[in-house]
Amino acid sequence: MTFFMATGLSRPVWAIVPKLSEVQFPWRWLSITSLMGALLFAVSIPQWKEQFLAKLRPHDLAVLLAFAFSLIFIGTQIIPDCDYISRAKFESMAQEVRGAVTFKD
Repeated sequence: MTFFMATGLSRPVWAIVPKLSEVQFPWRWLSITSLMGALLFAVSIPQWKEQFLAKLRPHDLAVLLAFAFSLIFIGTQIIPDCDYISRAKFESMAQEVRGAVTFKD
């Protein structure tokens, strides 16, 4: 349902329920989708373990390969490219943001 609400397929739902667009926006549903994906993956770990121990098929290794590639991507592209700031600079930025103009949501 969360994936449905984040896509264009849910456009009629957004049009029918008037208050929904005032308190939500479609991309907010992706965080819930990610959370549910993580929970479903955690629940499926025993099944994957049983599958690997029973009979290991070559196409089962594609799951491990995709997981390894995602970790490699995060380790080489996202983490080193971050703009790290000192604690003092962060605290001063946090004080500035408190009175800043923002969206009504």
